[in-house]
Amino acid sequence: MASYHLSVKPVSRAQGRSATAAAAYRAAALIECEREGRVHDYTRRSGVAHTEIFVPVGVFVSDRSLLWNAAEAAEKRKDARVAREFEIALPVELSPAARLSLAQQLAREIVERHGNAVDLAVHRPGDGDDRNHHAHLLTTTRQLGPDGFGAKCRELDDQKQGPKEIEYWRERWAALQNQALERAGAEDRVTHEARSYEEVMQGRAPTIHLGPDVAEMERRGVVTERGDHNRAVAAFNQERKSLLSLIAEKTNQILVMDALPSAKVPATATVAAKKPVVPVTMPPPKPKVLTPAEQDAKVQQDLQRLAVERQARLVAIQRKAEVREKKRLVAYHSQLKTEPQPPVGMSAALRQRSYAREHDRWRAIVVPLQELARQATALRVRISEALKEVRKWALDQLRKDAPKEVDQWLARQAEAEKVRAIQIEAQRAEQQRVEAAARAAAESARQWTAYAERIAKQGQVVHTEIRARRLPPPGTVSSVFEVAQQYNVLLKTHAPDQALKLLARNLFQEHEAALRQKDPGKPLPLLDRVAKAQNEQEKPIAKPTKDRDQDLER
Repeated sequence: MASYHLSVKPVSRAQGRSATAAAAYRAAALIECEREGRVHDYTRRSGVAHTEIFVPVGVFVSDRSLLWNAAEAAEKRKDARVAREFEIALPVELSPAARLSLAQQLAREIVERHGNAVDLAVHRPGDGDDRNHHAHLLTTTRQLGPDGFGAKCRELDDQKQGPKEIEYWRERWAALQNQALERAGAEDRVTHEARSYEEVMQGRAPTIHLGPDVAEMERRGVVTERGDHNRAVAAFNQERKSLLSLIAEKTNQILVMDALPSAKVPATATVAAKKPVVPVTMPPPKPKVLTPAEQDAKVQQDLQRLAVERQARLVAIQRKAEVREKKRLVAYHSQLKTEPQPPVGMSAALRQRSYAREHDRWRAIVVPLQELARQATALRVRISEALKEVRKWALDQLRKDAPKEVDQWLARQAEAEKVRAIQIEAQRAEQQRVEAAARAAAESARQWTAYAERIAKQGQVVHTEIRARRLPPPGTVSSVFEVAQQYNVLLKTHAPDQALKLLARNLFQEHEAALRQKDPGKPLPLLDRVAKAQNEQEKPIAKPTKDRDQDLER
């Protein structure tokens, strides 16, 4: 719904204000006031969407600081009105460009009517209501010409003419706003006249005030009871609007049909019309049955909503309680310092009666203050304890409305907790198994490392022993027999290590390859028998033998 607002307020030195400070604040600019000798820096201020200066035809002013310092210098009185502000609300139904054009049109008309300068500042909504689009039009109180500021604009200051002039601008702003809404295709309209509640609502159902706390919760996405009420009211108003449109459409159709010439009704239609109409009774709609998952989601949502609303209320009450407790404790301790002292000296007996009366009066004041402070402290403590039990309170409230659903939800929550406990236990057991396997693998790796080091040392010994035997050079027949003999010796000495066995076999193959390469065509039956015997030794044994040393020697 489009809203209307236009107010006219003066900027007066009698209130300790200045035109330079007002212009700098509204435009988020830096202006050095020459009259006051101060610098007004509001360049860090956010939310300013557009700024622009409007002046009469033939005048060229683009420096905001120069304009408002000149406006200050033109006034001599210490209580002079140095500027005037038009504050307007811009329709949220319009686009940003349309809102800016609307504000610029009003600024131009003010310049044309009064002959002064207008400093326009369009502001975006802040962190609160996102519909608060508005603009500030700061005008000079004197007419501006090519030679500077001239006569005072008295039409807005006059006691008789001023209210009429302001009423003119209120009416004109409503007309400009309605024209812009019509161009944008919006249905809402505004008026500057005060209307009654019935005239404003036009039969629509009213919403309720959310308040700052509930509005902030709604912006964060938290569903509240007041927000649900307003959403239901908005849906009802929309449905009412649709029904009214449908009724108007059908009414127009009936009026059109009545205006047409009457036609003859067939006889069959008359007979059919006389048949009794049997009313058809429709069965009532079946209530929607929620699944357990949907029911749990609804219970959790209601529980969160109640808890959040309760917490917001308690926090607000707690702040007030803390302030009240602080004030009462300060008053109590201040009164304690005024306790009358017992008389001393030679005249103590004479002043004892007056001391008793003063002390009684003091106690009559201190005791109630002490009780009030105690009550304030107790209230703050109770609120703190209630904040700790917000969820329990919300669950009790929800159980009053839907005990069956809440009990079912609690039962499913308990089952889910049991399942989670079993899963956690299974994960813990799996982790222990993995850790045991890792320890076993580490131990196996350690053993294999030790075995590899031992094999490496033995291999070095065998390599040194083979080289020390001074075998004949490869390629001779004698070398083959020598290698075969040394191979058997190595098997007897260092068996059963498979790595050493392969080392000796590789040495034998080295001599065998050299001999065959020397004379490829010459048959070597003895060498073939030795190689065949080695190959047979490397074949896997089907059944384990009792004496492994004999098998290796063979």
